[in-house]
Formats: sequence, C-alpha cells, structure tokens
Amino acid sequence: MAVSTHLPTNYKVTVLEQYAAGASDQEVSKELGIPMSRFKKLYGADEDFRDIVDTGRSHALAWWMKEGRVNLQNKQFNYTGWFQNMKNRYGWADKAEISDSISKPIETLSTEDLEQDIENMLAKIGRKQPV
Repeated sequence: MAVSTHLPTNYKVTVLEQYAAGASDQEVSKELGIPMSRFKKLYGADEDFRDIVDTGRSHALAWWMKEGRVNLQNKQFNYTGWFQNMKNRYGWADKAEISDSISKPIETLSTEDLEQDIENMLAKIGRKQPV
C-alpha cells in the first residue's frame, strides 16, 4: 500500500507538527483527512508512516510531560486534569499494584523455587508496564 495514494504529499510535516503540539492519533488522523481505520492500516503496513508516527508520539509525550513540569509553580494549572489525561493517554497509574505470589514462608523454599517465584513475579510486572 503506497502512502502517497492515501495522504497529502506533505503528510510528514503535518504529522510531526500535530504531535509536537501534544496531539493524539485521532487528531492527527483528522488533520490528514483520513479515518482512524485507514490510519491504523497505514501504521501496520507502511514502515515510513509507522516511523514518522512513532517519532511523533514521542514528541507528543514530551509535550505533555513538559506541560506538567513547566507549570509546577502555576497555581491555576489543573494538575488533576493533567494527571488524569496522562493516566488515560499513557497508562500512568497512582501506584503499581504488585501482589506477592509466594505461598510458603521464604525460609522453606529451595533456591530453585525462589528463582522460579522471582521469574514469575518479574513476568507479571513486565505485563503490567505500559508499552
């Protein structure tokens, strides 16, 4: 699938400008004049498009993080709204929930059992971390 058949010739500039201002994929899709279904197909099928979107997403995250940082002293800044946005947009959480899956007292476990429990817990943590 050729990107040029679906997007304006200057699409890379549009994508990067939108993301640099903190835009979401939906906003970028709107600016490109394509539905989200096509945006997702292009992302999956076209390496150039995927690279520019991935770069743009990094810019958007940086923009949102900077908003929180530069407004530390601004009493009118809505940190609750900003933090809710970060949780919804980037998978942030108030705290990480990690359950202890060791069922026996640690003193009674063999080295192999301990290593397996640690491996299992690390795998659990890995699945819960945002991509």
